[in-house]
Amino acid sequence: MTFFGPESDWHSSFGNRIGVPLADLFLYHFAHLMNFVDGGADYEIPTLCFNIEDTHATPLLGLADDNWADGTQAFIYNVVSPGIREFGYGLTTTIIHETGHHLGMSHPHDGWDSELGIDYYSAGDLYFTQAGDQCNSIMSYIDLNWDFSQFDRDNMARYLTATYINEANAILPKILTSLRSNKAAG
Repeated sequence: MTFFGPESDWHSSFGNRIGVPLADLFLYHFAHLMNFVDGGADYEIPTLCFNIEDTHATPLLGLADDNWADGTQAFIYNVVSPGIREFGYGLTTTIIHETGHHLGMSHPHDGWDSELGIDYYSAGDLYFTQAGDQCNSIMSYIDLNWDFSQFDRDNMARYLTATYINEANAILPKILTSLRSNKAAG
């Protein structure tokens, strides 16, 4: 994979299957999935690491990619080079951060505006949201810690609680309209 400038200028090293380098990267690794996982666990996170030369500059250190079909998380890609290592980065921090994305976590400076119905990130008029990075989270762009802190675990617990409530709210009308609901009344 060669990254130079905007994504439209990137070149695929993975077969140029559909002409979108990141999609080609996914398709290649999906076709070879069993080369990257054991297959014996209930759930495995395929994490792929690339050690590149500085001449193949990349705009990203890592990416938690989806399956390009329905948004289900698929692979984690991590990139390191001699220049990146000179700045003090290896793969560990990036792998932990991207695993957080794979598990559903976002950056503390990104969010969802429910009134406007938009995802936002810290740019333009919303640059002030960078203040969200001043927290103890591996998902922050400020390296305050290199693990899933109590802050991260609390966020995941809130997310899981909201998921359970949403599921319960989706199931309840079905129970109430069921002809057999009286059997479950007790």
